[in-house]
Amino acid sequence: MALPAELLPLWLAQTSDLLAQTDDTGRITWANAAFVAATGLGPGAVLLALAPEEPAFVAARTTLGEALAAGALADTEVELRSAGGGCCVLRACAASGAGLVLWTLQDVTPLRRLEAQGRRQRELLDMAQKFGRLGV
Repeated sequence: MALPAELLPLWLAQTSDLLAQTDDTGRITWANAAFVAATGLGPGAVLLALAPEEPAFVAARTTLGEALAAGALADTEVELRSAGGGCCVLRACAASGAGLVLWTLQDVTPLRRLEAQGRRQRELLDMAQKFGRLGV
């Protein structure tokens, strides 16, 4: 059974995923509220603005450009600019059809921060055990 057309906008609005549609040149033709809030980019903006031409974003810009050219992107993490001007880590997927590219992005920045904090705490515990001759 197909999803009734009137429910699709409600479903797209409630997801926490960042969803966007671009033409094959990378110009955003549609984006959900979560995408606009996280990136600051809406319809008419260029997707590559998420990865400006700065050294910190070269790899992400290349990844997004290749995805636009190929019309597909597998589950890939890229570091992009957030709406506040800082960096965020997004898990990105893209697929194309009918001259459009559909993007699904998930913000994994908090998860990466927790992983880094865990690594740092393990390093501190190892150092305390080594120098303090402590055991757990």
